[in-house]
Amino acid sequence: MLLLQNSADNLQTWYLSHWAAQYKHFADEAVSAVWHISTYTSILLGLFVFQSVAFLVYGLGTLQASRHLHLRLINAVLGTTL
Repeated sequence: MLLLQNSADNLQTWYLSHWAAQYKHFADEAVSAVWHISTYTSILLGLFVFQSVAFLVYGLGTLQASRHLHLRLINAVLGTTL
């Protein structure tokens, strides 16, 4: 998931430079702003989904690890002999 997130982040930066380069090679009227805005928005939405899933997996993983450590600690403390 982290690889997809970083790839989408790099793709976003590359696409902005690609879009800006279009204005050097073509007339302003020939560059379709609607096409580039919709493509860039799609990349941003994909990046948002990847980041959301990554944060969700991280958050659920830390909760599960905390629960496991807490139970082990409670069993160790309450299971000792006096």
